[in-house]
Amino acid sequence: MKRGHSNSKSQPLVFVSGVSGFIGGHIVKTLLEHGYNVRGSVRSAKPKAYQYLFDVLSQINTERSQESQPELTFELVECDLTSDKNWAEAIEGCQYVVHTANPMPDSKGPDNKSPQTDDDFIKPATEGMLRVMKACKSHGKSLKRVVYLSSIGAMNWELWDQIAIKRPKVVISSGNDWTPVDGRCHVPPYIKSKTLAEETAWAFVKENKPSFELVCVHPTLVIGPILNGRLSDSMTMIKALLSGDYPFIPKVLFSIVDVRDVALAITLALTSPKANAKRYLLSGESVYFDDIAKLLESKYGNTYPVPTLHCPTFLVDLISKVDPLVRDFVAPICDVARFVETTPSKRDLGMIYLPVHQTLLEAAQSVIDNKLVTPPNALKYYSVKYFLKHNVHADEHAQINCYTSYHSFFVFLDDLQFNA
Repeated sequence: MKRGHSNSKSQPLVFVSGVSGFIGGHIVKTLLEHGYNVRGSVRSAKPKAYQYLFDVLSQINTERSQESQPELTFELVECDLTSDKNWAEAIEGCQYVVHTANPMPDSKGPDNKSPQTDDDFIKPATEGMLRVMKACKSHGKSLKRVVYLSSIGAMNWELWDQIAIKRPKVVISSGNDWTPVDGRCHVPPYIKSKTLAEETAWAFVKENKPSFELVCVHPTLVIGPILNGRLSDSMTMIKALLSGDYPFIPKVLFSIVDVRDVALAITLALTSPKANAKRYLLSGESVYFDDIAKLLESKYGNTYPVPTLHCPTFLVDLISKVDPLVRDFVAPICDVARFVETTPSKRDLGMIYLPVHQTLLEAAQSVIDNKLVTPPNALKYYSVKYFLKHNVHADEHAQINCYTSYHSFFVFLDDLQFNA
C-alpha cells in the first residue's frame, strides 16, 4: 500500500539516474507504486544485477491487474556521469527527471595508489550535473520538473566546522543554509561535490531559463531496509553495531530519515505545486547513538554483541587524529544537540515521517536477512559482553587502555573467525 498522494492522473514516464544505489532502488519502487513508468540509468546495464527491481515491477503489475489497472514499465539504460553518451536519449519522452547519480570513488585515486583528491569527486559530479541539465533542456516543454537528490552536507558543513571548535549545545539547520566551498572550513570531498553539483544545477536554471522546474531534497542520515543486497555507506553503522566493531558509543545525536521516506518525498516533489525552486531538508526524529545501540541490543543482544558503553568526547577527539571518518563525520557533532527544520517538507509535500524505532529495527533486520552480518563466534561474543560489563565505571585513563586492548584482541578474534 502506498503512502502519500501523487497528482499523477495517467502513467507518465520518469527518468531516474543511479538506480543501482540504496536510495535509487527505493525511488524506483515508490514511483512504480504511485503509478509512474520508470526508466533508470546505470553505468553497466546487466539485467541480472538488477533483477530485484524487475521483481518489484512484476509484483506491482500483478496487484494492478487485480484492480484492472494498466501495466507499468521499467527499463534500464547505460549512462555515465563522465560521458555525454546516451543522456539525451535516456531522457527523451520523460515528463520528470530524478537525478541521484553521484561519483563514489574508492579510498584511492584513479591510479589506485595515490589518495583521493577533490577532483576525483567534484569533476564528475559537476560535469555530470551539467550533462543532465543540458539533456533536460534539449527536450523543451515536454519535461516538467527535475528533482535532485542532494545531502544535508550541502547545507550546513560550515556549522559542523564551527561545532568542532565551539561545541555549542544546540544547532538547528534549515533549508536556507549553504556549505561554503571557498576553503574557509574543512569540507570532505564527497560533501564538496554534492554542494558544487547543486550549485551547478541552480546556476544552469538561472542562466538558461529552461522550461522545466528544479527541486532539491537534502536527506539526513538515510537508514532503512535494503533492496539490492548491498551495504550502503549510511548503513555501515547498523552493521558495525551488530558486529560489536566498536567498544564505545560516542555522544552523538543523529538525525535519521527512512530511505522509504526519502523516496516518497522525491515522488511527491515531482508534482507538488509548492515545491518549485525549493530546497527541502528530509529527516525523521533525532536520536542519540547510545539510544540506537540500546534499541538494537534489546532486540538482538542475545545473538549479536551490540556495544552500549559510553565513549568520552576526549577519546573521540583522539581517535579523530588518526581516523578520517571519525574526524569528518563523528567528532564535529559529538556532544552537540543538532536538529533540522523539516516543516517545509511536511507543509509542501505532506510528509509524515516513519517512527525512528521502526526504521532502525527494520534496517537491522534487513542487514541480517541479507547476510551482511553474521553472529560472531562464541569467544568474541562473550568477550565483548565481559568487556562492556566490567568497564562501565572505568576512569578515562583505564578506558583508553581498555580500548587499545579491545581493538588488538578483537582483530585477532576476527582473524580466527575468518580463518576458521
